[in-house]
Amino acid sequence: MIGRIYDQLIQMLSYNPLGVYPWRLKTKTVRTKWPFPCREPSVEVRMNKTTDHGHMRTELDQLIAAIELPELNKQFLRVRWLELVMWMDGKAQESVWWYRRLRLATIIGGVIVPALVSLNLGSDTQALIQTITFIVSLVVALSAAVEEFFRYGERWRHYRRMTESLKSEGWQFLQLSGGYANQTHIQAYPAFAARVEELSREEVDTYITQVFKEKKEVDEKAPAVQ
Repeated sequence: MIGRIYDQLIQMLSYNPLGVYPWRLKTKTVRTKWPFPCREPSVEVRMNKTTDHGHMRTELDQLIAAIELPELNKQFLRVRWLELVMWMDGKAQESVWWYRRLRLATIIGGVIVPALVSLNLGSDTQALIQTITFIVSLVVALSAAVEEFFRYGERWRHYRRMTESLKSEGWQFLQLSGGYANQTHIQAYPAFAARVEELSREEVDTYITQVFKEKKEVDEKAPAVQ
């Protein structure tokens, strides 16, 4: 029973509907030895945090190399647009990793603490139950405080939104669709470069005015310690 619950939690934490690229997933099966008697689960670990990131960089770099552009412009694409996409994508993955684990610790701990408090197993185990309750309560408080301070949820949504905007603009340019239709890559490049810089400025403005400003407002509302 415990093995099945742990199996489900691992799969929930590994699932990333916005950050994965299903056609490039490489998986392997890990057999976990349990110290207590239960069904030995088969946990599928999705190896998409490092390998998938590298695959995306390689594929986009190959597409840049294939289009008809001067070599200097291709280098600009790699240094500016591609590096910006990879950086945003990495920050989004890092933020959602912390967000899910901190939130899960808060939720599970918040359910466990009342159950521990209501237990009455006798005086022999009462001290142990109190110690466990204190530790779990401390973990819940720390997880909630860290998530509130760093605002990983807001950061994840911010970076993911900007990543998808940059990728969408890049795909339109590479395929000469949308605003770049009926042009060559050479003709469309100045407009694309200007659009990338515009999105970069929007990212900075959005982060300062929304993510950072909201965090500052929360800090200001917090009671001062005398």
